[in-house]
Amino acid sequence: MFRYGARECDWLDFEAFLGTLGHRLKVLHIHDNDGVRDLHQIPFTFTRTRENTSSTDWDGFIRGLRAIHFDGVLNFETGPALNAFPSSLHEDVLRLIAKIGGHFARRIAEPDGEARP
Repeated sequence: MFRYGARECDWLDFEAFLGTLGHRLKVLHIHDNDGVRDLHQIPFTFTRTRENTSSTDWDGFIRGLRAIHFDGVLNFETGPALNAFPSSLHEDVLRLIAKIGGHFARRIAEPDGEARP
């Protein structure tokens, strides 16, 4: 299992690191953060600047997984984010997280990395 999104990993070149793990990688523990704290937020929800530069290298993450032909589990640890929403929105938030998982899976599977509709 590799924990992607932990604040202590922000300095890594994830594409190269995932290549080193290779076929040994079976489960991913995925979440986003602000680059400072380990917040367990929904991917794509934290940015470094007002121009919305992501605080997490999601493209490097996808390229690294594609390079090792990852076909394991994409596990999202985003409970704290869910709890920030009113309970009436929990189902919608869970659907969004599932769609992000589908987006990642499609991009990992595509040879050119571009998700197809």
